[in-house]
Amino acid sequence: CKPTYLSVMNYLYQLRGLPDDGGTPHLDLSREALPALDETSLFDGPIGGLPYRIGWYAPLAGSYFEGFGRAAARHCDGSDLLPTDVPMVRVDSRTAASPIDWNANGRVEALPLDVNFNGRTTGPDGAPEFLAGSNDWAAAHLNQTGGRRNTGALFVLDDTGRLAVGALSLDSGRGDLGRGDLGRGDLGRGDLGRGDLGRGDLGRGDLGRGDLGRGDLGSLALGRGDLGRGDLGGGDFFTNDPLNPDGELDFETAAGLAKAPPNEFRACVIGVNCAGQTQPLHRVLVAWTAPNVGGVTGYMVYRVPGAMLLPGVPWTCVGEVDATVGQNAYSLVDASAVSDGAAYTYFAVALYGDGIQSDPSNLVTLTGVNDAPTITSIGDQVIPVGGTTGPLSFTIGDEDPSAVVITAVSSNTAVVPSANIVLGGSGALRTVAVTASNQGGAATITLTATDGARSTSRSFVVTVRPATPVYTFIGFLTPLRIAGSDAAPSSSGTLNLGKAVPVKWRLQVGGTSVSDLRSLRLLEAVPGTPSSSNPTCLPNGGPSLLLFDTVSGRPTGNSTYRFDTNGNHFAFNWDTSAATKMNCYRLRITLADGSAAKVTTIQFR
Repeated sequence: CKPTYLSVMNYLYQLRGLPDDGGTPHLDLSREALPALDETSLFDGPIGGLPYRIGWYAPLAGSYFEGFGRAAARHCDGSDLLPTDVPMVRVDSRTAASPIDWNANGRVEALPLDVNFNGRTTGPDGAPEFLAGSNDWAAAHLNQTGGRRNTGALFVLDDTGRLAVGALSLDSGRGDLGRGDLGRGDLGRGDLGRGDLGRGDLGRGDLGRGDLGRGDLGSLALGRGDLGRGDLGGGDFFTNDPLNPDGELDFETAAGLAKAPPNEFRACVIGVNCAGQTQPLHRVLVAWTAPNVGGVTGYMVYRVPGAMLLPGVPWTCVGEVDATVGQNAYSLVDASAVSDGAAYTYFAVALYGDGIQSDPSNLVTLTGVNDAPTITSIGDQVIPVGGTTGPLSFTIGDEDPSAVVITAVSSNTAVVPSANIVLGGSGALRTVAVTASNQGGAATITLTATDGARSTSRSFVVTVRPATPVYTFIGFLTPLRIAGSDAAPSSSGTLNLGKAVPVKWRLQVGGTSVSDLRSLRLLEAVPGTPSSSNPTCLPNGGPSLLLFDTVSGRPTGNSTYRFDTNGNHFAFNWDTSAATKMNCYRLRITLADGSAAKVTTIQFR
């Protein structure tokens, strides 16, 4: 479990392989002896020259796995945990060239740490435990290809270099092959002579129940003696190897130390860098392949904000997929909207049948793309008190218009309460209807479209006209004559051109004088051709002189408009500079109560 021993001979990389930056596992032997690690003095930072991403063990508490990972139940070599052990989890580097964060806490520091998780950082003598690498390819001897383990092999017994005959040689040296079974017992005179093949060993002794039955191959020799747990069973591969008193790991133990994660995890933004896919636009598509081991029941895909995993940063689950027997490739789309220009890191974990999830796959960081929604314009509206605009249509533009949420507020809730704004429609086609209160005035209605990450607002004005009473028109006053109608206008005679013409009138409601300047809706001079045959100045089709702008509510040119409190009447001083002597004019006044126009004729000299 030495992190920098990058070989499939290393327990860290036997089941999951040697992962590259893209999460693809490789079967390889180490190609160089990388620097040894001193577990009593480790330094966070890069380790140069790594061909693959390295793995190691770090304390669960304080790491970015806290709250998400489960501690290993045994040491990495399969030995039982010690009372002094802190809970540890498997960690993999982000890339082969990434700086190493030995305790996965997001800080750069120096520290002692049992990164190969064998329960110690020093040797029996108290000296630092150095985790040295090895160059497997340089030490490989291919002339033994097809051979098997040599009987009587020498093993290093201790650190002094003293050699001793290995466990297998004890039986093969003089017991089974030397003088016991093959020497004089089985093949000599006992077994093949008359014992084994005759009636002893092969009949009922060795192969029957002695050597191969329960002696050699049965329960004593092969069952649990020679091949059972002695030489090939518990002897050579398990308990009697002086260099590894705890023996080699079996598959189940190795698989339980740290669950293998998904392989080859990938992520892209649809419509930006996902080949062959355009919808749903700007959502994130992720894909991965199954781990190297079985027992997976499902997968969960997570994202975190930013470009790295950090302690305390929540993992947001964006989707879960059940595992299917025989299926290797999986994918899903993150349906949630991301923030435009923000960095996100995605990864997947595998869920196993025993309820334990793996550590993360390789990580992929990308930049979110999210266009702000758009709203088409709505024209300003004029309605009476208590009236409604009816449904006003507008269109939403977005990657997913159906996911856009529309809200509306009124700037003047006395005129238009927010509850009187009703939104309708769906998808890209929406409506808004506004109902006025019983108070006149104006309110700005602001619509806001939000797609979960970005917002856009657009406004329009609703003018609510108060209820208009019916006016009693008194006037015109001198110098004009009391007004008639379009059918029978009065005649106010001839006036001097170029001088302001005072147009005065009074209004009353129920005998009470009205002073509201908004009572005037329109004042215009309609040209006609003066003649004896046209005494009422019928219009000649020429353009009317607009004396009062109905939009701004103000007089045009140099004319003035006011209420004269002394005379208790409205006074409109008409600037006649735009008039001509060639025309006579019908002076028409229209009031806000919707009554018929009041008309008189004028000619200039």
